[in-house]
Amino acid sequence: MRTEAGLKPETDEQKRILIVDDEKDFVLSLIDILESYGYIVEKAHHEKEALERIQEFDAHVVLLDLRLGNGSGINLISRFKEIHPKILPVIMTAYAATDTAIEALQEGAYDYLRKPLNPRDLLATLDRCFEKIGLENDKSAAEEALLKRNRELEEINARLKESEERYRLLVETMHDGLSARDADGTMSYNNPAFCHMVGYQPEELLGRPIDIIFDEANRRIINEQMAKRKKGAPIQSYEVELTHKNGERISAILSPQDIFDAKGQYRGSFAVLTDITDIKQAEMALKESEGKFKGLFQLLSHPIALVQKRSRTHVDVNEAFCRMTRYTREEIIGRSTVELGLYSEEERDRVIQELRRVNVLNGFETVFKTKEGTFLDVLLFLREIELGGQEYILSTFIDITKRKGLEAQLQQSQKMEAIGTLAGGIAHDFNNSLQAILGYTQMLIMDKEEQDPERARLLRIEKAAQQARELTQQLLTFSRKVESQFRPVDLNQEIKQFVGLMKRTIPKMIDIHLHLEDHLEVINADPSQLEQILMNLAVNAKDAMGEEGRLTIETNNVSLGEDFCRTHVGAVPGTYVQLIFSDTGHGMEKETLEKIFEPFFTTKEIGKGTGLGLSMVYGLVQKHGGYITCDSGPGKGTTFKIYFPVVETISNNAGKRLETPESSIPTGKNETILLVDDEPLIRDLGEQILKRFGYHVLSVGSAERALDYCREIGRDISLVILDLIMPGMGGKHCLEEILGIDPDFKVVIASGYSSDGNVKAAQESGAKGFVKKPFNINQMLRVVREVLDAE
Repeated sequence: MRTEAGLKPETDEQKRILIVDDEKDFVLSLIDILESYGYIVEKAHHEKEALERIQEFDAHVVLLDLRLGNGSGINLISRFKEIHPKILPVIMTAYAATDTAIEALQEGAYDYLRKPLNPRDLLATLDRCFEKIGLENDKSAAEEALLKRNRELEEINARLKESEERYRLLVETMHDGLSARDADGTMSYNNPAFCHMVGYQPEELLGRPIDIIFDEANRRIINEQMAKRKKGAPIQSYEVELTHKNGERISAILSPQDIFDAKGQYRGSFAVLTDITDIKQAEMALKESEGKFKGLFQLLSHPIALVQKRSRTHVDVNEAFCRMTRYTREEIIGRSTVELGLYSEEERDRVIQELRRVNVLNGFETVFKTKEGTFLDVLLFLREIELGGQEYILSTFIDITKRKGLEAQLQQSQKMEAIGTLAGGIAHDFNNSLQAILGYTQMLIMDKEEQDPERARLLRIEKAAQQARELTQQLLTFSRKVESQFRPVDLNQEIKQFVGLMKRTIPKMIDIHLHLEDHLEVINADPSQLEQILMNLAVNAKDAMGEEGRLTIETNNVSLGEDFCRTHVGAVPGTYVQLIFSDTGHGMEKETLEKIFEPFFTTKEIGKGTGLGLSMVYGLVQKHGGYITCDSGPGKGTTFKIYFPVVETISNNAGKRLETPESSIPTGKNETILLVDDEPLIRDLGEQILKRFGYHVLSVGSAERALDYCREIGRDISLVILDLIMPGMGGKHCLEEILGIDPDFKVVIASGYSSDGNVKAAQESGAKGFVKKPFNINQMLRVVREVLDAE
């Protein structure tokens, strides 16, 4: 904002001006005027002094006399621009002619003033200069904000693409048809099962109205149901007829779901359609001829049961019903569903109550229990019919257990992914707090004598902080943000070594049995993380069995096919080494089983466990590209099955450790270190440590400010300690910019995510070392010393 002459400018930061003029009295008077208006002013009286001053003084504007003794001020403009590209030169002269002014402007001058200077003209010109500087700064800030927003959008799009891919796989492998339409009624998506059901290719349906497959009567049914839902009626399935491309009629159960935006506006709908044409054909055949009933009854692929209404006992079932329930026909006839235990009396009453309310059940969801005790999720289609003058109930079932299982697996997978992301974020922030606690504590310990009672208390604080660091490491393990040392591994050999250790730590009454494949394939794995997996599974088994029991460890070479992967979300077809870990413990209820891999979930008493053991197993298996399942039940023990991909190409991704054995703490030689971290506590701690051990420290809170220092005094900086995770430009981009200024810059990366892809990329891009947060003082100083002393 421009100020009126005679008033001091209101500024958020100091405005710096360099005056270059060989008339000393004139310069002094000019300084008095400018300082009275709040400007920071430096002066120079000849070319050499001006070039020296501009190196030390970060000026925004230069007031430059055209004639400097025997020299010309115009010659200095380009020199100033080389040192500070954004500086604004303003020419002052008592001899300025039009040609001279044009020449100065062509060389890069922003404006010119005639001597003697009018204070109002001077202040007005300076206002324009700083207004231009402000606009340039605003432009740079806006461009940086836009760049940051673009990066955020790219990350969001990547996650969205991954989520959409999982959704696509689930939808396109469904056996039932799925169709979606926009608010205008045109079809926007149809899965392969739906296209097959109606006989059209996907492109023949896309963008077309539903008239192509629904006649007027069925469109009226669909619209009536939609109107009821808009009035608050509950969503329910209903029967419709579709027209096949060849003209045939298809009966289906339509299960709808409306889509609304954040403002509650209707945006379209989708529906799952289950083909019941064969069921409808069966009903029609029953009405046409009771004589044909038996043959057709048995031929249908869906389970069907005929129950006498009065006695509630079965009078006939087809083979599909027997296969579903695991009962023989002889065991079923003459008995009711409650007597057979197919479902409880309460569930039967719920079915009957619903039947009385709507007369016909179409896709009523319920749970069946087989003869073997297995529970099945089924859709029940039920209606009353009359045969030979008697009333019966005809029931047809569709087993949707696999579909429900896939939905549950998908939900669990998404939940675990979200929890993993949250755990990693918490661990990252917690690491910064731990760094301050651990660092300041270690510094206080250094100031205490061995016999000082305060030293013992500080050591206990240090130990507690280190334990918290281990807990943070477990969180990072679960969220798959820990460094791995992968190499070709014989799992059998790792198990044998582990069992030798385990036998000395578990109760002797627990028997350990090994069934290991003789010629087991090689896997690419981190041996230490394999040991963590085995140890956590062993501890879980020991706690479940108590003082005695049987622990079985088995390995096999297996292949996972398409059928297995379709019913196990996250599994990928291929060749695997299978690890089976079974115990004879008390087992788990279904509700517990669904939560075992969640961090901090435990059934143990307070103080007996953190609840991170199995979540670590889950995270490590995922990190190895594997897949894990768990099967358990009350009194049946627990069996974990883990699948590790067989190695195809032998590689060694082992990273190099920068730490050396601890001995004496290395000290500095008054080198200048630039410390870059957005956390004030970490910067303050780092400054104190480095200064205490002999270093000169510059600290900044952003990558952008770090680059300014590197450009201004780069040759005086011996080492840069750069935090990798920072807002704004970020550490990785900052490293690239620093090395672009001078490839010989020595940079040490600091991060709590030691396996983060950015860390590896940064090291490959030229970082000379790495310090893992929260760091030990000795560790950090050793890394600094090693990098400084390296050639």
